[in-house]
Amino acid sequence: MGCNESKVQDVKENHVEKDKLVTPNSKDSDFVIILDQAIDEKTTDNTDSNGSKLTKSKRSKAKKPKPPDPPKEVEAASRIPLVGHTQNVDICAWNPVQDILLTAGTDRKMFLWDFQPSVTEPRVNELQLDHSDSASCAVWSDSGKWLVSGTEHGKVILWNNLGKALDQWTPHEGMARAISVQGNKILSCGGGCVSVIDKSKRVWSRTAWNPTESIAVEWISENQFLVGDYNGLIYLDSVEDGQMKKIDENGEYSDSEPEHKYKAHSGGIYKIVRHSSRSNVFASCSVDCNINVWSVDKKSPIAILSGHFGYVVDLNWLPNADIIVSASFDGSIKIWNSRSGDCQKTLEGHHGHVTKVSSSPNGKYLVSSGHDGYCNFWSMESGELANSIEASGRLLHASFNAGGSYVAMTSYGSVEILKLQFNEKEGKLRNK
Repeated sequence: MGCNESKVQDVKENHVEKDKLVTPNSKDSDFVIILDQAIDEKTTDNTDSNGSKLTKSKRSKAKKPKPPDPPKEVEAASRIPLVGHTQNVDICAWNPVQDILLTAGTDRKMFLWDFQPSVTEPRVNELQLDHSDSASCAVWSDSGKWLVSGTEHGKVILWNNLGKALDQWTPHEGMARAISVQGNKILSCGGGCVSVIDKSKRVWSRTAWNPTESIAVEWISENQFLVGDYNGLIYLDSVEDGQMKKIDENGEYSDSEPEHKYKAHSGGIYKIVRHSSRSNVFASCSVDCNINVWSVDKKSPIAILSGHFGYVVDLNWLPNADIIVSASFDGSIKIWNSRSGDCQKTLEGHHGHVTKVSSSPNGKYLVSSGHDGYCNFWSMESGELANSIEASGRLLHASFNAGGSYVAMTSYGSVEILKLQFNEKEGKLRNK
């Protein structure tokens, strides 16, 4: 047998041996070749030319740790739970000057939470209400030195900023539904009447010209005010000091008619808000899904902002601007030019009703709360979602404090404070 024949015979024998090891009965040559290669790789002596053993490299390398997520444009540096409420917390209002938060809920409890810089942990004062009564609305004075709350039993109560009750009246025969403050005057509605109280002179004026329930109030000037009702009407009226009488719990109602009636909406009014710098301009929102912009001296809206497909439940003017932000049960927030009526941006990130929207004091960010349980932060410049923070349940409220360093959010039995950290460079890089 020649050399070449010998080599062929050796190869055949080798293949037969490998076939016996792997698949004794296989006739699929391709399968045999693949298994042959696997056996060759497994049985090859891993040595170098000098016969020294080589270190065998691992087939699978260790996975690199996942890099941390880049910082968000707005982050919660810390979260502070405020324990005390046991049911829905539907009233939440920051003091306009100091870091003091007012909360009240359907559990008939009302608290002041003090976040002053000198305090390591927030101090809490519980405001004492009658055991069978509960707060239905509340508002701070512009000075932040006092606040006023309305109750289910028609009372209007004056408190200082430490939570001490200073005075109280009962102008309404039913629930006090809304309150607004102008100087020393307290405007409230509910129980079929509208009341104006001068807290310093202890005089008041009560009118009952509205045949349906009033649900929204707003001062438009020192003596003029607006009242919205369930039928979508807005009334303009005024009160002079000479018209006000000494407070008498059994006093009669004034029979005067309002100065003007605006046929504002086709459904109930949710909110009336005066322009931040133009006192003769105001806006209203309603269950008819529209926002109307008004001038006091015009009978018809100067702009109608249409585009929402659900109840518009909240609106606010940006500081010193003709810009309105609105929140709707259609799950969106919209940014409007109030002069042209154009919608500049629609912000979509909630999955369900949006309940509140608030702007930061510098106007750079918005915060919104929703029934989806998320508190969303938005960039006003880009309209993009700057962060989304999950809460403990359906959110009823979210708002910035006066300094823009905190956000309060409330839900069922829960109040939580977010201490904010801003990374504006991240937003600028993302938007390039």
